[in-house]
Amino acid sequence: MSLYNEYRPMVFSDVVGQDTNTLILKKQIEEKKTGNAYLFYGHHGCGKTTVARIFARAVNCEHPEDGNPCGTCPACHSMQGGHPDIVEIDAASNNSVEAVRELISNVQYETMELPFRVYIIDEVHMLSAAAFNALLKTLEEPPAHVIFILCTTELYKVPKTIQSRCQKFLFSGITREEIIKRLLFVAGDKGVVLSEDAAKLIAEAAGGAMRDALSILEQCISSGQLDEDSIRSMVGILPETYIFSILKGFSGKDVHTIMTAFNGLTHEQVGNRVIRDELMRAVSDRMAYIAGGEQVLTLTESKERIERIADLELTYQDCISLMDSLGTSYGDIRCSLLTAIAKAEMLSASMRYTDECVKALEEKLSSIPVKISLQKEIPAGEPVEETKEMPDPVLKTHGMPEEETADSPEQDMGDGYVSLSEYTPDMPPEKNEPDMTDCPFDDEPEEEEADSKTDMFSGFTLPFPI
Repeated sequence: MSLYNEYRPMVFSDVVGQDTNTLILKKQIEEKKTGNAYLFYGHHGCGKTTVARIFARAVNCEHPEDGNPCGTCPACHSMQGGHPDIVEIDAASNNSVEAVRELISNVQYETMELPFRVYIIDEVHMLSAAAFNALLKTLEEPPAHVIFILCTTELYKVPKTIQSRCQKFLFSGITREEIIKRLLFVAGDKGVVLSEDAAKLIAEAAGGAMRDALSILEQCISSGQLDEDSIRSMVGILPETYIFSILKGFSGKDVHTIMTAFNGLTHEQVGNRVIRDELMRAVSDRMAYIAGGEQVLTLTESKERIERIADLELTYQDCISLMDSLGTSYGDIRCSLLTAIAKAEMLSASMRYTDECVKALEEKLSSIPVKISLQKEIPAGEPVEETKEMPDPVLKTHGMPEEETADSPEQDMGDGYVSLSEYTPDMPPEKNEPDMTDCPFDDEPEEEEADSKTDMFSGFTLPFPI
C-alpha cells in the first residue's frame, strides 16, 4: 500500500489545510442539515476525495462524534471495506450519457442498510455535455435518501447550471509548513530519519499537494537516499542559490556572476526551460513583493525564499524587462539575459544623457538676466506726475480737409484724421479713392428692384389654379 493511501485521513480532524471546509461539513452533520448536492473543486492532491469519503461515512454514522464518524458503530464497520450504498464513479471512464442514465435509474431505489446513498463522482468535468444535461434534473430534485458529491480540479469545465445546484467548496493548495509537518510525522512513524531541510525540498517539489509530497517521500525511502542532494536530483529541483545569483547579477549588471551561476546549472544538467520557468517564477514573486509586501507571499512561499526575494535589488522596471526577455526566449537563456542587461544599460545611459541636457539647459537659462517691471515704483515723498488723458479714437476721413482750430486736440494727428466723436456718415470720401456715388446699382431704389424681380415672372403661367 502506498503512503498516501496508508496515511489517508479517516476523520475530519486529520485533514490538513482545509479547516474551513471541514468545519462547515461537521456543523451540517451535527445539526442534520446536509444538502442534496456538493461540489468540491480546487488543487489536485489536497483532499477532495478524502473529505467526500469522510462525509459519506459521517452522514451514515449512527453516533457521530463532533461531526466525525465514530468508527465503532455497525454502520462504520460495514463502510470500512466499501459499501453498496456509497458509490464512487470515475467520470473520466464513465462519461457517456448511457452511464449517467444507468445512475439515474438506480437512484430511485431505496438504500440497502444505510440512511443515505452517497454518489461520489470524481473528475466530474470529464462528463460529456449530454451526460451533464441528463444529470441536471436529478441533481436538482434528487430523492431524500440520495446525496451527490462532485469532485473536480477544473471548475470552469463544469456547466453553470450544474454549479448553481450544488454547494461549492474550494480546496486550496496546502502550505509548505503544513506539508513539512506532515512529512516529518510520517517519516518518524516509519522510523526514517528525515531532516527538516530535506522535508522543505520535498514540500517545494510537491507544489501544495499532500499526495505528491507523500509519493516523493515514499520514493526517497525506497531508494534509501534522504539527503538534500539526492532529493534534489531525484525530483529535479533547481537549486535556488543559482537562480538568485543570476538575478543579483542582473540587478548589479555583473556578467561574471551570471555566467558563473549558469556554469553551475550546466554542471547540474538543468535544461533551459526549467531555468526560464524558475527565473520567471522568482521575478513574479519579486513583483508581488514590491506591490503588496511580505504578506502576499506568506501563503505560498517559505520564509527563507521570501527573505531572498526581499534582498533582491530589482526594481519594477527591471522585473518587467526580465519578464519580457524571458517570455520571448526559446533558445539560450544566457543570451536573453545579456541582451536585457544591454538594453538596461542603454536605457540608463539615455536617461543620464537626458538629465545632463536638462541640467545644462537650466544652467543656461539661469544665466540670462530677466527683468520684469509691472509698475514703476515711486519713492516716498516725490510728487506724482499727472497722467495725460488719452485722445479719443480716430478714424480716417477719406480726404476730408483739415479744420485748424486753436482748441482742437486732434490737430497733431496728421493729415486726414479726425476724432471719432466728430465723425459723421455724410463726410465726403477721400479724393484718391473711387467715388461710388455714381454706381448704377446703388441709385435704384429698393421698391423698383422689387418690381423688377416681380416682372421676371410676369409672362409665366402656372399649370394649375392657385
